[in-house]
Amino acid sequence: MPQNTFLGRKATPTSSPPTSRFNHLRTPRHMASVSSLALMIGLGAILPAAAADATWNGSTSTDWFDPSNWTPNAVPDATNFVNVNTLTPNPTVIDGLSANGLVVFVSRDAGDTGSLKIINGGTLSDSQGAVGRFEGAVGTATVDGAGSAWLHSDDFYVGAEGIGTVTILNGGLISDVSGILGDGDNAFAVLSVDGSTWTNSKTLTVARFGTGMLNVSNGGTVTDIDGYIGKGIASNGYVSIDGAGSTWTNSGSLTVGDNGTGSLAITHGGAVSNGLAYVGKSAGSTGTVFVDSGSTWTNGGSLTVGGSGTGNLAVTKGGAVSSAGGFVGFAAGSTGLAFVDGAGSTWTNSGSLTVGDFGTGTMAISHGGVVSDGSGVIGALAGSTGTVFVEGAGSSWTNSSNLAVGDFGAGTLAIVNGGAVSNDTGYIGNSAGSTGTVFVEGAGATWTNANLYVGGLSKGTLTISKGGAVSVGGIVTVAS
Repeated sequence: MPQNTFLGRKATPTSSPPTSRFNHLRTPRHMASVSSLALMIGLGAILPAAAADATWNGSTSTDWFDPSNWTPNAVPDATNFVNVNTLTPNPTVIDGLSANGLVVFVSRDAGDTGSLKIINGGTLSDSQGAVGRFEGAVGTATVDGAGSAWLHSDDFYVGAEGIGTVTILNGGLISDVSGILGDGDNAFAVLSVDGSTWTNSKTLTVARFGTGMLNVSNGGTVTDIDGYIGKGIASNGYVSIDGAGSTWTNSGSLTVGDNGTGSLAITHGGAVSNGLAYVGKSAGSTGTVFVDSGSTWTNGGSLTVGGSGTGNLAVTKGGAVSSAGGFVGFAAGSTGLAFVDGAGSTWTNSGSLTVGDFGTGTMAISHGGVVSDGSGVIGALAGSTGTVFVEGAGSSWTNSSNLAVGDFGAGTLAIVNGGAVSNDTGYIGNSAGSTGTVFVEGAGATWTNANLYVGGLSKGTLTISKGGAVSVGGIVTVAS
């Protein structure tokens, strides 16, 4: 028998909870000393000793540039900590001009209800910003219109420990180094990108330890290097990429459910791209991804559904997923579920696809869904369990190379009611200790093999019934 070719795998993906929750802004607000300023901002140089708070009072108007709206009576500049903490008597508006601050808080303390609007090409530049800084603070910010921008030379927090809501619309822009939505345990954050842009030069985290939501619509664009949804233990993150032209581009990796719970919905022509991807990466995590209605998820590296946690992938209504390779149920103790359902729904792998690598994996292809890869494995390693269903006319699983059902683990393949599977050489119960079972049942159900080995070094069972058909172009071997 040919030797198993699926042992040279990378190590089980792991992820450790971050040791520091809030790299700069989490420092308590003892802002008078130069040393605490340097620590909080994370700057390499010592900041001016004259740096001080500028607090919005809104006594005269909504105009940021009117000194009488501030305490003390001066417009903030790049040396000030800026506190926008109240809506009354007037909210804060930057209209058509360029404003500055060192660190800008929209609602810093418990009980604060600050609001900031940047409109008509206005800009605000700072080192860091936070909307909803401490627990009990509720802040809102809007960046509206072409040329309107909030520009951070360092990080940007929405719902640092409080509640934060940010909306970018009509061509507005926010840029930063790293973006964090829902940082603290009790934080809640919502950021919406509506026909606009959010640029992160490093990472984007949706729900670090709290709850975070990101909505991208109407051709909005979000970019970063590495993206995380549900990063910390007990976090809850949700991302929606909805509509034609709406995109989320990760030049590095994307993790949906790192140590917490993460959900990603790509709908109505939305598009997400990244290198490696994990759905349910660490033990105890849960990740879920939906791709539908002509939407695309492009993975330049491998896609792991159920790394060490629980992962779910649903591709429906003409959605398309592509990856360099796929794992469903990667590590011991993991659970992976992948569903490819409906005409035009596809999962295309340029490399191999393994259902049940060390863990438990299930893949269902139905109602005209299509999956393709190089080589396929169901139940790869000892202790693994893999199950694949291919059901209905037009539903197909195409392996350009070999297919092993029960390689070193337990594998089951069911092809029913018009489903179709094809491969080069097929193995049922390939290696010692494995168990392989294949059912081909119902009119139109087909399994096409160049060669077929049933029960190589272990137990293999093939059942053909009710009009199902198995074809073999070359060698057929059935172990006694």
